[in-house]
Amino acid sequence: IVLNFMSVPLKTGQMEYTVNLQTKNKTESYPVFGFFSQIAYTNVVLFVETKQSVVMEAVFNMIRRFGIFVLLISFLAIIILQFFMIAIQGSIQELMRLVTNIGQGIYILKPKVYGFGEFNRLISAFETLGKTILNRENSIRELHVSHVEKERLKSEILLAKQVQNRFMIDDKALLHGFVDYETFYASASEVAGDWFGVKYVKKADKTIFAICDVSGHGVGSSMF
Repeated sequence: IVLNFMSVPLKTGQMEYTVNLQTKNKTESYPVFGFFSQIAYTNVVLFVETKQSVVMEAVFNMIRRFGIFVLLISFLAIIILQFFMIAIQGSIQELMRLVTNIGQGIYILKPKVYGFGEFNRLISAFETLGKTILNRENSIRELHVSHVEKERLKSEILLAKQVQNRFMIDDKALLHGFVDYETFYASASEVAGDWFGVKYVKKADKTIFAICDVSGHGVGSSMF
C-alpha cells in the first residue's frame, strides 16, 4: 500500500460549501473549502476542511503587498517624471528666451540651461546661430564703413584731379610762340605726380618746355 501510495499520483479534489456553526446565542454561517485526496488502491480518503477566510488570507496579503508595491513604483515614477517635466519646462523656457533675444537683436547668447537630448542640441544650435548672425552683422557693418570710406576717397581724388588739371596747360597756351607742338597727358591712376608746362618768353623769343615727375603716384604726389 505504501509503495503504491508513493508511486501512484493521488486523486485530489476540492469542494466549496457553507457551514453553519451553532453557538450559544446564534447560528453563524461561513464559507469553507474542502480538500480531499484518495490514496490509490485503498478506500482511504484524506479530507481537510478550512475556512475560506483562512485560505484567502494569504491571497489577500499577496494582493495587499502587490498593491503597496504598485503604489510605491507609481510614486517613484511620478517623482522621476516630475524631474523630467521640470527639466523639459526649463529647456523650453530657455529656448523661448534665446528666440526672443535673437528677435530683439541680442546675438551674444549665454544659455543658462542646456537641457538634455534634443533640447541640448537645439539650445547649442541657437547659441551658434547667434554668433554667426553677429559675425555677419559685423562684416556687413565693416563693408558699409569701407564703402563709405571708399566713396569719400573717391570724392577727394576727384577734387584733387580737378585741382591738378588746373595746373596743366590749356589749349590757349598752344597759340603762343612760333613752335608747333601738341600735348597729351594720361595719368596711371586718377591723379599722379607728373606735370608739364609750356611758356613762350617774348623778350628772349624763346619757348620753354618743362616736364616734372614726382616719385610715386596718387593724391600726395599730385599735390606735391
